[in-house]
Amino acid sequence: MSGPRAGIPSSTRAAAPSTSPSGTPAHPTIAEHWSCRGKDFPDDAGTVIRLTGVHEGVYRVEGIVRMLDQDAATTDDLPRGYDLLYQTCLNGQSSTMSITALTRLG
Repeated sequence: MSGPRAGIPSSTRAAAPSTSPSGTPAHPTIAEHWSCRGKDFPDDAGTVIRLTGVHEGVYRVEGIVRMLDQDAATTDDLPRGYDLLYQTCLNGQSSTMSITALTRLG
């Protein structure tokens, strides 16, 4: 691997940490519309990326860890145990929200 993909901005898309309806702390999540570069975000496990902005740092992509439907899912359905989550709707469809997990490397 030649190094991290650089400069993927997170500042304008970063959601503040939230609490689920059950009171469980939710993980920080960034989201991007499919048509606004969401389709270009890497989802291959092992890819190393560099984010800028609110969640600045180097991360390893763990792959798509969950698919959710906006009409049925709540924050309780978000996977736990990851440093950061990335959400986009595959092909712009809110019924196929992909959740990609990221592990902070530095």
